[in-house]
Amino acid sequence: MTPKTNPGSSFGERFAFARWYQSGHVRHETDRQFAKGVGRTQGAVSLWRKAVEPPPREICAVIAARCGVDAGWLIAGDLSQAPTPPGFAEWLGIYRKGAVGDSSEKRRRSS
Repeated sequence: MTPKTNPGSSFGERFAFARWYQSGHVRHETDRQFAKGVGRTQGAVSLWRKAVEPPPREICAVIAARCGVDAGWLIAGDLSQAPTPPGFAEWLGIYRKGAVGDSSEKRRRSS
């Protein structure tokens, strides 16, 4: 289990990391494909990146499974007993400086 770091991450930060993690470890998808895969709209996916609080647990469980991260971590971050995904602490520090996003944000910037 990875030690807990960066207390106070928002759901939006954990969601953005989960999408970034997904593209490198599970499957690469556009926001549209991801939204369809979790049964929600592309607009909902965009809102989750900015969210402080998570959506309902049932939705978080589907998101976590699709991204390959623990649902407890996605929902509660450091407040949960779930393991923090490898690389999250480093990614979060860079993300907060605006130097990295999830894979879909990078695609939008390069278009």
